[in-house]
Amino acid sequence: MYIRSDILSLLAVVVAVSSASAGELSPSLDARLTGSAPDARIDALVFLRSQAPLAELDASLRSRSAGFGERHRTVVEALRASCDGQAALDSYLSSRRASGGIDDFRFYWIVNACRVTASPSELYGLAARPEVDWIEPVPVIRALGHQSVQSVGARAGGETPYGLTAGGASQVWRDFGIDGTGRLVALIDTGVDGAHPALASRWRGADDAHPWQECWYDATDAGTSFPTDPLGHGTSVLGIISGLDDAEADTTGVAFGAQWIAAAALSAANLDDRILDCLQWLIDPDGDPMTIDDVPDVVENSWTVNESNPHYVDCDSRWWAAMDNCEMAGVALVFSAGNDGPAAGSIGSPADRATTLTNAFAVGSVNATGQVFPYPIHFSSSRGPSGCTAPAQNRIKPELVAPGVDIRTTALGGGTNLATGTSMSAPHVAGAVALLRQADPDLDVDTIKSLLLQTARDEGSSGDDNTYGMGFLDAYAAVQAALDEMGNIAGSARNASWEDEGLPGVRVEVLDTAYFFQTDPSGDYAGRVRAGSHVAVAQIDGFQPQSLPFSVVAGETTPLHFDLIDNAGPDIRDVSTPTTVPRLVGPTEIEAVVSDLSTVASVRLWYRPTEGTWQEVSMGHVGDGRYSGDLPPRRQEA
Repeated sequence: MYIRSDILSLLAVVVAVSSASAGELSPSLDARLTGSAPDARIDALVFLRSQAPLAELDASLRSRSAGFGERHRTVVEALRASCDGQAALDSYLSSRRASGGIDDFRFYWIVNACRVTASPSELYGLAARPEVDWIEPVPVIRALGHQSVQSVGARAGGETPYGLTAGGASQVWRDFGIDGTGRLVALIDTGVDGAHPALASRWRGADDAHPWQECWYDATDAGTSFPTDPLGHGTSVLGIISGLDDAEADTTGVAFGAQWIAAAALSAANLDDRILDCLQWLIDPDGDPMTIDDVPDVVENSWTVNESNPHYVDCDSRWWAAMDNCEMAGVALVFSAGNDGPAAGSIGSPADRATTLTNAFAVGSVNATGQVFPYPIHFSSSRGPSGCTAPAQNRIKPELVAPGVDIRTTALGGGTNLATGTSMSAPHVAGAVALLRQADPDLDVDTIKSLLLQTARDEGSSGDDNTYGMGFLDAYAAVQAALDEMGNIAGSARNASWEDEGLPGVRVEVLDTAYFFQTDPSGDYAGRVRAGSHVAVAQIDGFQPQSLPFSVVAGETTPLHFDLIDNAGPDIRDVSTPTTVPRLVGPTEIEAVVSDLSTVASVRLWYRPTEGTWQEVSMGHVGDGRYSGDLPPRRQEA
């Protein structure tokens, strides 16, 4: 517990709490408070004691090979439910704000935490609260930026950029037909030029397909509702992940078929609570844990803590819980290693994290321009080892290297440029994650990273080293390895209510996974599913859903056919006359449009004279779903 003798006596009541139940101030925050004036305002992150039991949840999800959907739902719901202590702290902070010592505060659920702007005395008081575990300062972060940028105009001959060839992406497109289609990528950066012709059409919010709030998050002071990028850095990064100019047939992106969303956080006055804002949004953009079409497969990060900040500590841990929670929910995080090389230990934070072999996943930069493998490391690429206290093997950094010199990518305002830096190498790996998720949508984050490491092409010293990590990205080998664990299902959905006709547009979904397929105009479907036992459900409006268990063996195809029962009545519309007519002196034609999800075998018109009995006449098909029949005349009364 931290109680300073020079704090005003009015704190006596506030801090009169048993030290066994009090929280702690980080050493850097304590040092900052010591040198601050009593009326200073300091930004701090307050972590509460209660946190979601994600380690146990993760073990349970792994034990049953839970799919992306189940994993995301389980983790997000657990995080939202594990915010104990926030109500009490909210009440306390509100009362203290009224007294003038606290300016502002905001709670998070991605971690059970609160961002506070307060005086030194108030922060000491917060440390004494029983629900508080740890308080850290909010440091300044910075974008890694380009090492160099060279304009090359709107198009450089339309050739495939060398990075996409060297890293294996172009071979994945050619041999497997995998280009990121159906996947979603994201980044935390300076923003994105949402009007760029190589990016605009694949923004998830384009054409109002989804609310912009699910597709763009501006954590800067600009408060925009459409993707913008005042600096151009994020635009260049995204172009390497998924850029494609259809009009020019010009591809700059590894996963050019993927859609994208983005969070803008990197500006002149960056605070790391903005990173938490972005991660919290990215883990569940639409606020519904039951949906995963809004959840990105990967988030690229080209930012680091500003090591010139006097309150920086090596191996800064304040993002770690949020990083873990994102990845447990299925969102892979990829980090640029930094451009502070070539000195040993020059890798920044949080790319220097060394808790495990893959967390965080840092990417260095090599020069593959006109080179033959092995590719030389770029001089500025940050090196390991990590400064974290961890086993020696975990401290080796970076994890991988990828092309990062003279990379042709999208430029602010349209066209392309050549850019250099680890901000250009990490997007190659982020795009490869999207390719892997297209190959197997249910791959968990640890498996994705392991595949990338196991298939990397070794460079430098044999095995893992502090220059090249495990080696150079090989997207083709990684996707091939993922596909080796997959089997196939193939079958049809038929109308059991009418001659077993094929039903187009039926959604076949493998429960608690991210695998789903849709039947073609003939009612047939096929697709890849991870080996194992599953349950699939076929459904379409107007038919009773059908669930079937099935098993898949790697490399083999399992037949799976659905026979759906029509449980909806026919659709009758555009009837040509009201439901009552005056006395008839001659036959009166009645027309209607009649359709049915199964088929229309016959149509009969029922009628009755006033207070009479019901009678019927046949209606004949006259084209375009219209049927016609005549009401017979009635005799005139004398």
